[in-house]
Amino acid sequence: MRRERQPARANALARLIHPLGAQYFLEHIWAKSSRVVRGKLRRMSEISDLPELRSVDELLTHVERAGDKVSVRAWFPDTQGRHESISLTAAAAKRLYRAGNATIVVDNVDRPPPEIRQMLDELQQATGTPGIASCNVYASPPGVRTVMHFDPQDSFFLQVLGKKRWRYAENTQ
Repeated sequence: MRRERQPARANALARLIHPLGAQYFLEHIWAKSSRVVRGKLRRMSEISDLPELRSVDELLTHVERAGDKVSVRAWFPDTQGRHESISLTAAAAKRLYRAGNATIVVDNVDRPPPEIRQMLDELQQATGTPGIASCNVYASPPGVRTVMHFDPQDSFFLQVLGKKRWRYAENTQ
């Protein structure tokens, strides 16, 4: 009995930027400008199906199990409207999130889940990015906003749950 050959899975970059072509993206967009690409989350199902990303509680339970490999921060505006960030425990992060007081940031969530590490390695190889790519997860309760800011590095954002209004602009500084 012959088994049908399964089509090869496209690499992470091709799946993230679809329907744009990788060559076009790398030549005209990457490290030059911003681009929003909308699409079905199922094209990144190995990430969106991770138990750690199903809810804030599951994410923070993952953090508790990962120990010091993963850090947690609360992100909120200070009295002048600038970003303020403090490190905290997963238990304290759960309380702040449930109270609707802050965005919770989990840094380096890619360390334990091999699916995230594989995606990052594929992205790093496709873009020719030196150094180490990492994955942070941001969880904002309804009504909590992030102060407008510019990231110093090139980034991909994959929204896994909920709704969010994204505003972006060219960094002219």
